[in-house]
Order: sequence, then C-alpha cells, then structure tokens
Amino acid sequence: MSGLGELLRWPLEPLHGSLGLAALALLAAALRWRRCALALLLIAPLWTLWWSLPVAADGLAAALARGYPALSETRARRADAIVVLGGDIGRADQYEAADAAAPQLAGNRLALGARLWQRGLAPQILLSGGPTAHTPGSSEARRMADSIRAFGVPASALVLEDRSRNTADNAGFSRTIGAARGWNDIILVTSPEHLPRAVRTFERAGWRVQGIATAATPLSDALPPWRPSPRALRRSGRFLKEAAGLCVARLDTLH
Repeated sequence: MSGLGELLRWPLEPLHGSLGLAALALLAAALRWRRCALALLLIAPLWTLWWSLPVAADGLAAALARGYPALSETRARRADAIVVLGGDIGRADQYEAADAAAPQLAGNRLALGARLWQRGLAPQILLSGGPTAHTPGSSEARRMADSIRAFGVPASALVLEDRSRNTADNAGFSRTIGAARGWNDIILVTSPEHLPRAVRTFERAGWRVQGIATAATPLSDALPPWRPSPRALRRSGRFLKEAAGLCVARLDTLH
C-alpha cells in the first residue's frame, strides 16, 4: 500500500494538482469538450489559491487531528518507553532556555517528550528518525538527542533509532529495538496532524500505544487567515500528503 500512498500524494500537492487539472483541460479541449475544458481551467488555479490560505491549512490540520482522540499530558499512564518521532523539532536555539514547559515550546515534540519523562511516565525515551536532507552526515534521532539534553534528559535515558525514513520505518525499527528490551507499551509523541496515522501504524507493528500530541499551532494566529501565503501553501501540501497517508493506513487495517 505504500506505492498507493505515493500515487495519491503527488496530485494532492497543491501546485501538482493545479498542473494536473490544467493538463486535463488541454486534453478536454483537444477532444472538443469545451465546457469541461473551461471548467477545469477555472478550477486549476483555484485549487492552489485555496490551499495558500491560512484558514484552509488550519481547517485541514484540525480535521486530521480529529482522527485520533489524543490523551492530554496529565492523563497519560506509565509505559515502558516514550517514543518521539522526528520532524518539527525547530531550530537549535529554541532549546537554550532549558525549560521544557516554556510557552513557546508548546508545539515542540522534544519538549513534550521531556516533560513526560520528567513526570516519571517511562524510564527511557526512544528518539526515532533517520537521515534527511536537513541532517547531512547525521540523522534526526542524533539531532534530537543533542537538543533534548538541554532539558536535563541524560544520555543514559535515550535510545536512538536512526535508520527510518517514514512512519512505517519508525514503527518497525522501533519495534525491533523495543522487543529486544521487553517493551510493549509506549507513549507515542508527534504532531496532532500526524498522530492518527502514526498510532495506526505503530499498533499494526505490534505496539500498545498511548498517543499524545503537541499543541496545535494555527497559522491564522500569526497570519491574516484569508490572505494567500507561501507558508500556508507549503503547510497545506504537507497536510494533504498526510491525509493521503491516513487514507492508505485505514485501508491497510481492513486487510
């Protein structure tokens, strides 16, 4: 099903979708389906324009987050380990204050993982993330390990999974590490938009999961909600791909 996910994701990316609709319009025009061609030509730019609005990106983010009833930090139960997934960990200078409860870190995965660990909900934190274009010569897990230590989490409490390149890898490689250590119950930490798919994927890998998401960070809090923005367009593209991945994950659970 991973191939299907990639097939769905490409046309859903706003600019790709608009180009695809324009290509269909040209085909319709060649076949002399004039009304169809005109409709497609009108819809093509509107697709990208809509997803460039902060209000559209925020609406999609909220819809994705509703896919899993995430626990609050205060209601989490003790587990064998806390698993923090790579991505959205921000710049290194965010961690200089060394305060995981700082308001500006409410949407930060590492800060949330550190707070859960400080409450004694698990003895160890597994940081999962492999090499990316943003971590040349290293991995997300190693970058996260360097940053989370600023919150007082010692190296002895950290376990690194630094090979994964997607959520399925996160779940599978982490499960291999956990099985060797006798772990079965985890607290899974990621963004609210990613949590529904991540929980499904980790459960399919054999984990018992408590999913806890970081705080949502609506773009419309910082940008005019109805003004097109490149930042909103990028965010919408990411969320549309997440929606495609979630659809595929739901289909996988039916087999």
